[in-house]
Amino acid sequence: NLIFADPRLQVFTSNSVGVPFEILLENLVATAGDGTQVTFDIDEELNPFTVSAPGLDQLGATAYDTLSLNNQTSNIDELLAIGPTSLTYEVSGRTDPNSEGVDHFILDTSNFSLAVEFLVPLDLKSAGFALEDTLEFEVGEEGVDTTLVKFARVTLSTLNELPIELKTQVYMLNEY
Repeated sequence: NLIFADPRLQVFTSNSVGVPFEILLENLVATAGDGTQVTFDIDEELNPFTVSAPGLDQLGATAYDTLSLNNQTSNIDELLAIGPTSLTYEVSGRTDPNSEGVDHFILDTSNFSLAVEFLVPLDLKSAGFALEDTLEFEVGEEGVDTTLVKFARVTLSTLNELPIELKTQVYMLNEY
């Protein structure tokens, strides 16, 4: 199981089209390989997400908006914890939310862009993860002469360049 400390999803929009609109995300369900499902819950105040627009007195200007989803505004950490292999969702939208009777515009230079940034800090926990390796070496008649050995030390040296804490366990087996 992976537990992400503070995953964040941000949606950035820039809109120079003089028409505001909103995007409603519904029924977003993540499904893991084993069939486990988690419904993505977003705070009601963030969904629908409103994309603002410049007014008639701002011809040529651009309006910028950001939608930030994190552990406080959604259950994105629970969704990622299942290791989803697929997402299903419904998206709908409408123009001119809450601005009836207002004139809008589109110029030949107008544009709209959307960018998504997904941040997963390298602060995570994993349980039930193991890395296993077996090294064989011979001692005795065909291998190393152990008749004079009184003491042996096995040293495991690791280099960690990430802010990660690991616990290591080594088993020495006397099997032939």
